[in-house]
Amino acid sequence: MGFSFTFAVAAIILRRASNDLPFRLLDATAIAGPVVLPVGMMLATDVAGALQRGIFLVAYAWYARKSVLVWKREATQ
Repeated sequence: MGFSFTFAVAAIILRRASNDLPFRLLDATAIAGPVVLPVGMMLATDVAGALQRGIFLVAYAWYARKSVLVWKREATQ
């Protein structure tokens, strides 16, 4: 999930930038989460399970937000 998800979010950020659309904080969080949290899992093995769930939480929050944005855009057309 990590690499493919991160590349997909990066592609969306680049597409938004090429269309002069504003940067979204959730996009940055979606890229940082799958990179930073595994490092935390290696350093703090006693909470590795909670950090792993954090990775999925970030991904699900990003997917949910993206779904809401698409739904709103389709509702206005």
